[in-house]
Amino acid sequence: MDQKKTVSIILPVSGEQTLIDSCLNHLLSLGAHEIIVVEGGSQDNTESIINQQFPTIKYQHIEERSRAQQFNKGAQNATGDILLFVHADMHFPESSLQLIENKINSGFDAGCFKKKYNPTNILLKTYGFLLNNLFLPCKCFIVGTNGIFAKRDLFLKLGGFPSVPILEDLIFSRLISKEGKLSLVQNYVTVSSRKYMSRGILSQIRINARVLWGHYILKENPETLRKLYER
Repeated sequence: MDQKKTVSIILPVSGEQTLIDSCLNHLLSLGAHEIIVVEGGSQDNTESIINQQFPTIKYQHIEERSRAQQFNKGAQNATGDILLFVHADMHFPESSLQLIENKINSGFDAGCFKKKYNPTNILLKTYGFLLNNLFLPCKCFIVGTNGIFAKRDLFLKLGGFPSVPILEDLIFSRLISKEGKLSLVQNYVTVSSRKYMSRGILSQIRINARVLWGHYILKENPETLRKLYER
């Protein structure tokens, strides 16, 4: 019988105090071994909210606003057998940790979930369908909002997320696929579509495509791509 695995959830935040309460209540409901919040660069009330309302959650702070460095900082202090990397605006299915454990016990070293957007419309549903059924199966377009998880030993062996200003999740998932067995959980993580709604759905999709084209085809500097993405 497979030994019970423990899961450490690592959450990077920056200026997310309006989401942190509902986010942490949701993550606590999943029943993880531990939750580690790593704040990068922001100066809001996130730390005091965690200290006052969530005393069991580990809080860390780094000066740099870098998702890669925040993930890595949390992973360095994690004690779980499996690391689950999340964003503040994601909602996981109730059985997520069991689904992850099942994949690891089946011989996989890492993996991710399919995703859907909320609120949604026909355009976002179509976009999500293409992401889930065309790009994810080839295991080369896995991003943070897919809920990346990995064995802690493998993560440390690979040196964590690369220290780049953008696409650290995509680059890391490709490293995993070369070093270990990567699985796709068929259940869906729900991701906030706030970015698409505020920027315009087609505009955001075009930006995403342009950044990927710049990375894979044009081999552009990551800082250039970051500025393009945030512009």
